[in-house]
Amino acid sequence: MEQLYKELVEKTPVLKTLEDDIQVVMGKKTNVNNEWDSYAEKSANYYSAVQRDANQITDSLLKKKILLVIANSKIFHTKNIREFDALQQIITQKNVTIGNQHTILKILLTIPIIEKYQKEHLPAKTTHQNLINEQNKIIQKIDSTTPKF
Repeated sequence: MEQLYKELVEKTPVLKTLEDDIQVVMGKKTNVNNEWDSYAEKSANYYSAVQRDANQITDSLLKKKILLVIANSKIFHTKNIREFDALQQIITQKNVTIGNQHTILKILLTIPIIEKYQKEHLPAKTTHQNLINEQNKIIQKIDSTTPKF
């Protein structure tokens, strides 16, 4: 299917433009995801590090206060990124939809091509029938040559 579709794209400007657009959108998706992943990783690493450092404070009252400050900051951050998490899920869902629809497009555009090929290049039955006849003759020869037991 991929080869047939590739050949069709090369011959069809509308499909070429569509494929280019898909590549652009996929590139943007990668950039957005990389930016988000970097942001999320930096934030997670920060909270992990300050939590670890705060747990090393020996003064129990100061330790308790700073752990509360860290927890409140983390809660505030989590609330702030909820919308982005939802957007990330939408992006993922849209990417799946693009993939599904792209596959359907390829299938629907290549089925007529393969059906035309199949119709025009169907081997003649005589070749198969001739081989079967030759096989039958060989089987008879083997049977007639084989001593009875």
